[in-house]
Amino acid sequence: MSAMAGVEAPVSTEGVAPQWSHPIASNNRDNNSPKGIGSAAAAPILTAHALVAACDGAIHVTTGEGGWGALIRFSDGTTRELGGHQSGTTSQRMELTAALELLRALAGVAIPADGLIAKSDSRYVVDGLAKYLPRWKANGWRKVDGEPVKNRDLWEQLEAAAAAVPTVRLQWVRGHNG
Repeated sequence: MSAMAGVEAPVSTEGVAPQWSHPIASNNRDNNSPKGIGSAAAAPILTAHALVAACDGAIHVTTGEGGWGALIRFSDGTTRELGGHQSGTTSQRMELTAALELLRALAGVAIPADGLIAKSDSRYVVDGLAKYLPRWKANGWRKVDGEPVKNRDLWEQLEAAAAAVPTVRLQWVRGHNG
């Protein structure tokens, strides 16, 4: 995930015990769903606060196999990784799912008093949430050209997840840059 390139963290892989101390991170799900591993909501963990958060999604253009991932690094040095995959999807849906699951996970952890910036290399997600969503809703979920907004189901969920963590802001970062 290019948005996380500068973040060094212990890595946990499917089938291997997690390398973090936060109980919220141990809620693994079947990795064949779009939600994937580590995406279940849990009670807040107040022993450490989130310092770094990032997410990314992608697809293999030929097969339509998609994947998403997110990372949260905590003040005590532990890391939580989330991820999943889905067949027959789009890059936009995977980017939205990555941001959605990251925000859902952040709702269950302590956030610094001055807020947290979660990084994404998707202008579609960052600009959609910050700029376009209010207009789409006001226009009955229609874009300026009158066409229906794609991925409305995920946009509605993303809006609710963002409202649950008002001190977290998504910020665009250049992707695939080293």
